[in-house]
Amino acid sequence: MRALRVRKPMLTAMLEHATYEAPREACGLLAVTPAGSVRFVYCLSNVDRSPSSYTIDPAEFYGAARHAERHDWEIGGVFHSHPRGTRVPSATDVARAPSPAWLYLVISDDSVGAFEIVAKRSRQLEIEIDD
Repeated sequence: MRALRVRKPMLTAMLEHATYEAPREACGLLAVTPAGSVRFVYCLSNVDRSPSSYTIDPAEFYGAARHAERHDWEIGGVFHSHPRGTRVPSATDVARAPSPAWLYLVISDDSVGAFEIVAKRSRQLEIEIDD
């Protein structure tokens, strides 16, 4: 099984972003290595300002991509919260998944699920948390 590796402070940043944005969905991008280690978490704005959907602010997306490029990282994942749902991708999440190479994190009730979404199907991944 493919695993996602993330440092505890990065996980904490995502959880705090989700708490801050509640009851709206929080969202952001992940800079990751090819092996699936998170290098940087970008907590970004949800222009939908909705409790049930998210769209990352395009200008912030571009800024995150430029920052990652300057550090020789790649944007390879996205995270968002489900304030009133479970920590698994919704049908909308699966349908809107931009890339089968990306990692997807879903936050709900202070817990996180990691997934890959390929051919409109999600598969849960292990999360390895480093201090």
